[in-house]
Amino acid sequence: MKPVTRQRYILFACSAYAVMALAWIFLSDRLLASLVDVDSIVGLSSSKGAFFVLVSVIVFYFMLQGTPSAAEKIAVDSSLPDILLAHLWPRWLIYVFAVVLVGVVQVLRNNLVPVFGDSPQLILYILPVILAALLGGLGPGLLATGIAAAASAYNMFPVGRFVIQTNMNLFQWSVLIFNGLTVSLVSEALHQSRRQENQHRLRLEETSQALAASLTRFRNLFQKAPLAMGLVDKQGIIQDQNVRFEQLFGYSAADMPTLAEWCRRAYPDPVYRAEVEAIWNTAVAGSVESTDSIDAGEFRISCKDGQQRIMHIHSIALKEGLLTTFMDVTERRRSEDELRLWTKSFEQTQVGLVITDARSNCIVSVNSAFALERGYTCEAMRQMPLAQLFPPDCKTDVQQMLADLAVKSHGIFETEHLCKDGRRLPVLLDITVIPDAEGRPLHRLTIVLNISERKRIQRDLESAQIQALQQQKEARLAILNQMQDANAARIKAETALAALSDSEARMRVLINTIPDLIWLKNVDGIYLQCNAAFERYYGKPEVDILGHTDYDFVNADLADFFHTNDRRALETNVTIINEEWLTFAETGYRGLFQTVKVPVFNVDGDVVGVLGIARDITALRQAEEDLRAINTGLEARVVERTAELDILNKSLESFVYSVSHDLKAPLRGIEGYSQLLQEDYATALDDDGRLFIANIRNGVMCMGELIDDLLAYSRMERRKLDSNKLDLALMINQLLAEKADDIAAGGVEIRTDLATVWVQADASGLSIVMRNLLENAFKFSARAMPPRIEISLREENHFAIVKITDNGIGFDMIYHDRIFEIFQRLQRVEDYPGTGVGLALVKKAIQRMGGKVWAESEPGQGASFYLQLPLAKG
Repeated sequence: MKPVTRQRYILFACSAYAVMALAWIFLSDRLLASLVDVDSIVGLSSSKGAFFVLVSVIVFYFMLQGTPSAAEKIAVDSSLPDILLAHLWPRWLIYVFAVVLVGVVQVLRNNLVPVFGDSPQLILYILPVILAALLGGLGPGLLATGIAAAASAYNMFPVGRFVIQTNMNLFQWSVLIFNGLTVSLVSEALHQSRRQENQHRLRLEETSQALAASLTRFRNLFQKAPLAMGLVDKQGIIQDQNVRFEQLFGYSAADMPTLAEWCRRAYPDPVYRAEVEAIWNTAVAGSVESTDSIDAGEFRISCKDGQQRIMHIHSIALKEGLLTTFMDVTERRRSEDELRLWTKSFEQTQVGLVITDARSNCIVSVNSAFALERGYTCEAMRQMPLAQLFPPDCKTDVQQMLADLAVKSHGIFETEHLCKDGRRLPVLLDITVIPDAEGRPLHRLTIVLNISERKRIQRDLESAQIQALQQQKEARLAILNQMQDANAARIKAETALAALSDSEARMRVLINTIPDLIWLKNVDGIYLQCNAAFERYYGKPEVDILGHTDYDFVNADLADFFHTNDRRALETNVTIINEEWLTFAETGYRGLFQTVKVPVFNVDGDVVGVLGIARDITALRQAEEDLRAINTGLEARVVERTAELDILNKSLESFVYSVSHDLKAPLRGIEGYSQLLQEDYATALDDDGRLFIANIRNGVMCMGELIDDLLAYSRMERRKLDSNKLDLALMINQLLAEKADDIAAGGVEIRTDLATVWVQADASGLSIVMRNLLENAFKFSARAMPPRIEISLREENHFAIVKITDNGIGFDMIYHDRIFEIFQRLQRVEDYPGTGVGLALVKKAIQRMGGKVWAESEPGQGASFYLQLPLAKG
């Protein structure tokens, strides 16, 4: 208890005791003065003293009980009844006190009988009733009232009989009971009010403590929050800011007392500040409720140290003002912009790129140029197994390539890719392994270089040499071996592969692992990024290159050359490719590099920079020079060998006709004698003899057909083909008309879908091809019910495509290449007659006309044969 409060309480207690003592002395003395009997005076004086002592003890007991402890607080203006009623004592003590008070009054009244006679003195019983009701409330007050009423009734004449004889006594007795009831009810109301007040005070104290604790927790959360936060009242005064706010922006509370000062410092550009304030005011005006959330958006804020950071601002409207949070998204937006820039750069580059998963060996992403050249879309190539890109015969090489990449992070491999239409493309693969955070292979970045032209030159030279040597040898061999070997040589000489283009890459890659020089500049020629290989060129780390131009590292002439090529790419919006000699500052190495510069666009289509990629082609150019020198020497040898080959071909043609005539002469004799034997002596022979003669005649017929087919194949090898403009649909209809009798006899159902398509081909050769394919379809579908042949014609990529489909026996695709080889058969001759030369003749004729033939089939599901011929010019 405070000293002032305690002194006030002592003053209240002393004053109350003095007033009670003086009133008692004064009243009791006045009462005694009216007495004349000395014994009565002595008795009354003793009773008065005993009553005074008893009342004083009781009053002091309750006053001392009301003394507050050190932990309690008493209001300065608290009254003495408040202090007495502030503490509760046992209820039984109050009831005992009420009984004792009434008993004391009864004793006092008995002592006053000599003075006042047998008068009931009902006024004396009012005091114990009031005290009991004041201290205990309704229960003690009613108890004191009941005992006082009983005692006063007992004292009325006749004494001890509890009989009220006079109306005056009955009135006074009723007033006593009424006053007791009234005082008891009023005291109970006072006690109830006091208890409710105490409960309300306790609740207020608990609420205040909880509010203080909540405020403390909020303050701790506010200060320790990981996001920058500030509190602004409705007058624009910044009430508070947390530690993170000052760490992030550098502004203390003294630097920014108001919201206006914050806007001036955070947005120093007046135009941008006006734009931000307009957006902010619109967002705040849209929050109608006091607890609405305000998502203002992202803004560029200037820090105290001059840096600019991108912040996402979010506010909560409170009754006191606005609680605003600032989320720093600078690094995220910077990373997104860099990723978007690099992704766009790689999408537009002319260098072939493929990204594969090192764990599943599947394609992750390719660019459109890479996919289109192989006949796919980008979506179709995603998740494609890597093995599908390579021909089946390259499987071992692919496995070895993957095994090498499992132990090293970079490798260069020469192999072939397989296009969707079956074309094979020679490629040079520069593969870099991209590891994960733990160093394990995660992805592979492949830069693909098309080496078709180089392979074509090498193949043409090798083919010319092989062809000259092979034909020289084959002239001395048997006719069948000579034709097969010559066919193989020409097949190799006519094989050509198409070009490989770039692949789409739409994921983030680690450019530092690429061995080529790669860099990115803005429209002003300032370097934005480069890889490790480019660092070696300038002999400086990336941090010293970024933010500078070529003029800071090389002489003005070379820098002007670089700058001119950059401007060409930026102004024309096309890819610029040039060759230039570069000298590395780090090692002094000087080499010839092919540089590709590609303009880079943002999402709005505006040019924002140029991407450069430089590849060392020094060794490649040297190889080309060496190859050119070899070609010069070979040309003369090819001319010489060609002349010799022409002489050998003429000799071979005469030899072939001589051999065919010599072979057919004995066959004609055998056929003639066997016919005479069959006609003249058939009746003299038994069944076995007649069977033998029939077999001899069939063998002679088959041998004749074989010789004719071989002669046709040989002529197709050597004959000069004409290149004429032919109506392919008309030719097919003419052939079907020729076969009309065979079609009707076999019950063959013919379905055609023939558009008018003109091709460039030899009429005789194309007629042989179509006739052989139709006869092949008739033969193998003859046992179907009914036989059905479908013929369709269409244009596709500057070629005419003929499709002939039957519902015959079909074949397994593992024998696809075999059926086009000479003398190769899949069925017995007893089941399906033939010499095994027809499809080989078809392939040879189509190849010599610049076309292609292939087939698709399943056993028992029929077969489809395709012809691809160049469209007519003009």
